[in-house]
Amino acid sequence: GYYTGMGYALQTISIDRNAQGKLLASGSFQKGLSGGWYARFYMTASKYQSYFTQYANQGYRPRQMQVSMDAQGKPRFSVIWEKNKSGEAYAAFHNRDGNSFNSLWNNYVKTKKYHLAEHVTYTVGGKKYHAGVFLKKSNNGFYMYHGMSGSAFNQKFKDLYSKWQLNSFHVNGAKVGGVWVPKTQKYAAYYGMTSGDYQNKFNTFSAQGMRLHKIQSYNNSTRFAAIWTK
Repeated sequence: GYYTGMGYALQTISIDRNAQGKLLASGSFQKGLSGGWYARFYMTASKYQSYFTQYANQGYRPRQMQVSMDAQGKPRFSVIWEKNKSGEAYAAFHNRDGNSFNSLWNNYVKTKKYHLAEHVTYTVGGKKYHAGVFLKKSNNGFYMYHGMSGSAFNQKFKDLYSKWQLNSFHVNGAKVGGVWVPKTQKYAAYYGMTSGDYQNKFNTFSAQGMRLHKIQSYNNSTRFAAIWTK
């Protein structure tokens, strides 16, 4: 309530347990964002579905998603919703295995020409699952990769950097993935950062007038992945 009372909105959020089981939050409140938004944290899949239905009926759609595991190894969802723009159709999904995600991709991307606006992967019981949002909008396309090794992702990042920027970014164990959109602004992205590394990057980029776009805490809140934009 403190920052929202001063007119700030929640740009990004990540909730993760530390080694002792304590829930820790990382994120950013910022000015200049849309006044219409909702955020719910560390939800079970059923609770997320309940809020999704409630907010969808009010004209809101998920903008950012983060998934962490609870003490029983079940996924917990932290989600920020924004007011859906008039005429922009969307489809949100979660707890989809590889075959189901491929079917969604073929339907929404290949057939209906939607774009993947948000995407995360997570592992439950040794099996990978997908969550995210397909969005029908007019722009110049996107790239999406997931399940990449760190070296492969780093090379892809370099290949795309001149014309494309990361909009969504996630780490799942030793694998990395992201969604790139046409580059319109300066940006930076890092993963595998310790808390100290992250704070140093945050200070450096803040001094350059850059804002935190998305953050993920993982590995019991000992590592961080983040995107900054200007």
